[in-house]
Amino acid sequence: MATTAYIYFDEAGNLDFSPTGSRYSIMTCVVSARPFAAHCDLLDIKYNCLEEGLDLDRFHATEDRQAVRDQVF
Repeated sequence: MATTAYIYFDEAGNLDFSPTGSRYSIMTCVVSARPFAAHCDLLDIKYNCLEEGLDLDRFHATEDRQAVRDQVF
């Protein structure tokens, strides 16, 4: 039986080491065999926000309002 690995990689900041670049650059990775347990919880938050009238173009932590990010965390 083949095993599937789900790999999630994210970065924050940039690698521009000039005076105008980010002070920090962070890279992180999560590997999971089957990460779908949190999927339903995240969809519930997304649908709750839509039903409450929040206008979401997309559901993404870096661009969502603080109230949405607070619910996710």
